[in-house]
Amino acid sequence: MDCLSSLAKENESKNLSDILQDITKKIEQGSNISEAFSKYPKVFSSFFVNLLRAGEAAGKFDYVLAQLAVYMEKEYDLRRRIRQAFSYPLLVLIMIFLVITVIMIVVVPAFSKVYLKIGIPLPGPTIALIAISNNALYIFPTIFILAVGLWALRKRFLTIPGVKNRLDRWKLSMAMIGKVYHKVILLKFIRTLSIMIAAGQQVSDALDIAKDVADNVVVSDATSMIQRNIKHGGTITDAVKLHSFFPPAVVHTISIGEMAGKLDEILDRSAIGIEQEVDDGIKNIITKIEPLLMVILSLVVGFILVAIYLPTFDLVKMIH
Repeated sequence: MDCLSSLAKENESKNLSDILQDITKKIEQGSNISEAFSKYPKVFSSFFVNLLRAGEAAGKFDYVLAQLAVYMEKEYDLRRRIRQAFSYPLLVLIMIFLVITVIMIVVVPAFSKVYLKIGIPLPGPTIALIAISNNALYIFPTIFILAVGLWALRKRFLTIPGVKNRLDRWKLSMAMIGKVYHKVILLKFIRTLSIMIAAGQQVSDALDIAKDVADNVVVSDATSMIQRNIKHGGTITDAVKLHSFFPPAVVHTISIGEMAGKLDEILDRSAIGIEQEVDDGIKNIITKIEPLLMVILSLVVGFILVAIYLPTFDLVKMIH
């Protein structure tokens, strides 16, 4: 109670301070800690609340809080590394868009006026470039607004089952990024499952929570298969062998963990290895994306320059 009260007073976020004060009052009135936190699902996830509940039930509250802190630090660090890795390519894309916009609005109209005054016939690429330039004030803002709108509405699209199903499967099959995304959600699944089992949760319940944290329909399918197998007296290993989501190394790890009766410890060690693979995968993607962006920029700018200067060759021929 003293800890919660102190956190409520010292927290920089007024919203979180108010929430912690309300949680403190609920506990004072006799509510369980997990029940008090569950009243704020937008702030404290189902994983967070279920872990607190498991800690209360097993008498491992201090252990659970320590594991939860480590888990959240690792998740934050993973998101930070992913953001840092993709911030440079995103910045380059924005710069490419801005450079092309300036060329279309400022440079191309200047050349088109000259060509119109001279009255020489224009080749196809130049006509297309001038048409784009004449409508640039409509085209480029529209592209920007559509991009921002789609980003803002992405959460609503994901609530549509069919859209989420296809998008989740497409993410796993994407060129370059698909393999790393696979490892990221596998890492979330394994790490969550390890902590929940260590906290004393039943395997079936732990699988449900790990599935929610991973948040992918392929993981949901794999989890359902594992749970059905357990209900029929089978093992986790027998089920994961049948699903392509789990790589052979993870299947082998789970098999060892089940046989040794230390599934949580083995999964935790496996998560450390997968985390390193994610780091290596992200670095590999960046080394491929950077030259690809340069090629795209060269092709676009090259097309613009060729389209601008093609009529000058015809002009030289007319002069001769």
